[in-house]
Amino acid sequence: MSWKGRIRYPLPALWTFLSIYGVERLADYYYLADNSGAFFTVSGWRLPLFILIAVAGSVAAGALQRDFWRAAASECVGLVAAFVSVYVLCDPRVCYSAGMDGLEPLRMGFFLASVAVAGSALGVSLTNVPLTRRSRFATTLFAFAAVGYYPVIFTFAGTKLLFPFYPWSVALLLAVAAGSVSVTASLDIGPKWGLLLPIAALLILLLLSVGIAAAFLHAIAADVSLMVLFAVASAAAGAAAVRFKRTVAISHKSWPSRTYALGLVLVLSMMIFVIPDAVNGVVPAHNPNSPFEIGIPVYVGAFMDAPAGHATGASVKVSFAGTNVSSIQPDNFLAAGIGIHAAGCCVDGIDYSYRFDLYLFHNGDEALVASAWQVCDDNAACGGHSWKVLMFEKSQPLLSPELGAEVYLRMEWVRGQSGASVLWAYAWSYSIPGGTFVNFTEFAVPKAENPDFNTGFLPGVPLGPRQTGNYFFQLGIMSGYPIGHGGWSVKLSCPSILTTAWACVTHAKTLTGNQSYWKVFWRWGEDYPNVSESTEGAQSIGFRFAQTSARSFDQLW
Repeated sequence: MSWKGRIRYPLPALWTFLSIYGVERLADYYYLADNSGAFFTVSGWRLPLFILIAVAGSVAAGALQRDFWRAAASECVGLVAAFVSVYVLCDPRVCYSAGMDGLEPLRMGFFLASVAVAGSALGVSLTNVPLTRRSRFATTLFAFAAVGYYPVIFTFAGTKLLFPFYPWSVALLLAVAAGSVSVTASLDIGPKWGLLLPIAALLILLLLSVGIAAAFLHAIAADVSLMVLFAVASAAAGAAAVRFKRTVAISHKSWPSRTYALGLVLVLSMMIFVIPDAVNGVVPAHNPNSPFEIGIPVYVGAFMDAPAGHATGASVKVSFAGTNVSSIQPDNFLAAGIGIHAAGCCVDGIDYSYRFDLYLFHNGDEALVASAWQVCDDNAACGGHSWKVLMFEKSQPLLSPELGAEVYLRMEWVRGQSGASVLWAYAWSYSIPGGTFVNFTEFAVPKAENPDFNTGFLPGVPLGPRQTGNYFFQLGIMSGYPIGHGGWSVKLSCPSILTTAWACVTHAKTLTGNQSYWKVFWRWGEDYPNVSESTEGAQSIGFRFAQTSARSFDQLW
């Protein structure tokens, strides 16, 4: 074989590695040069570009080598080399995160390898070289994995794709993909494999994804069950159609491949254009050994209307005065407090946030709840999909001198010899200024976090049809679901930040749940309907039931 013949084998691997490495090096250059605008543009496009590189490289490899296994292997070698460059042989300041369980390289690698395997088969087919039975077997398995990966992984990440049609939209997408590959596999290698291969691919995706949902698996169990049911039923229908109506299936044999191509385009489109519906919050748990757990509350509030800045502390004063606790449903709650953003120092896409809330229940009990979060958006540097981790949660009953007494809630950075921590403290309003705050709890933050809070907001961020900015410092109310009637009232006063001294924020605007973004596509809750917001005295806001619903971006003071 001539050198021209030999060189065609390593070319796809070189193309894949050098293209991905080049994109990553460009992102790193902008990051290290502190060119944030260019960096965020390149960074946000990394994963779609990686997918396009894998598709182009694998199709070209299949057409060039005319051998499915060699083409797929060469593409996977290029992917492995690229992953080593971003996870291991990299500047620690820009290395990719392995995620909460260390499996993000495996997840993203499996997805891109699935794209490469399916693309290699497509490239070989363009040369009219027939695929072997084993090749068709592998192509069917990985083709479904390539299309189904993102709907599955985002569901396990606790976010909702194609909202508000989720979860039916995701279940239907998986059903179409399963049915298509089932018909193709049934015609090529038999109805038994047409049924089993999509199910096997789905099982692999479920096993890969379950680790990121360990803390809230019960909350997504119904959505996952619906996806599995639709996919299995569709795979069974596809296999049965070939078994009992083979002539009809053969006459429409081109449909599954077209559907797969459409599914891959849809997945790419979702990555580029669709902003997942992502919420992080804590709600009372049914398990008595864990009083609060990850959940999705409804939310309405306000934000600090000022340019983005920094602070070492944040506080607010909360009162439930005027609330009849019987108006809160027995399985619901009413909470009020503050949430604030804190940026990570290194891995793009990973950020931190902190909350301090006072919860009120149907029986009149109150509880202080402190929480600390680490989240990631759908960025290549943290696996290419979102995830959320409740790093820290502390709850404790609060014995009020009387229901509705004003309570100061405060979060503040403290620095010690071992590093930085966030301290939560509270005080009764009657003890200020003569009294002192009671230290509630403290959390030593990860070393990768900058030891300060972000305040104000970044406006005009084009992150989708709904999100218009990041609102770093927010105050608001939450419930497990809307109370939906009167009898309750909440007042939040003097939201403050600490720079050189404590000071109430001078300007604030309203913010509903669907706009409560404290970073890229992460919000504090879903919409809370039938709640009015009104200014009550200097730098105070009141919430109560109303026939109409609050709006975002109305000026409060």
